[in-house]
Amino acid sequence: MPVRDAVPQKLWDDAQSVKADGLELDAEPEPGIIFGTFPADLLRSDNYKDWEKDLKTALYQTAELTLYQCSELKAYSQPGETEGTSASVCVSRHRKNATCESKSCDPSMLPNCDIAEPDSIG
Repeated sequence: MPVRDAVPQKLWDDAQSVKADGLELDAEPEPGIIFGTFPADLLRSDNYKDWEKDLKTALYQTAELTLYQCSELKAYSQPGETEGTSASVCVSRHRKNATCESKSCDPSMLPNCDIAEPDSIG
């Protein structure tokens, strides 16, 4: 978002989500680029604290994060992990913690993972 004279009051209202892995950043500006003076809002360090707080609020209100829970192990999936992967990790971790001698544990010893009901944060 180009900033001309001042930073908008509702800075995050028009923000768009982008995937970081799709960004291509150059180490140097393109030839012929002219830089203007910084607006005063960008020079006040207190503003950055306010913008950080506003960003957290905006993300809390608009972003969604799905995590799966394995209640037996009191563990949660990683962000972006699929339901199937989460279930596999839950079973694998339980097997490591189980009191059996091989990976072919009795299924009754495996946890009752709450994989079907994800916790939604946000």
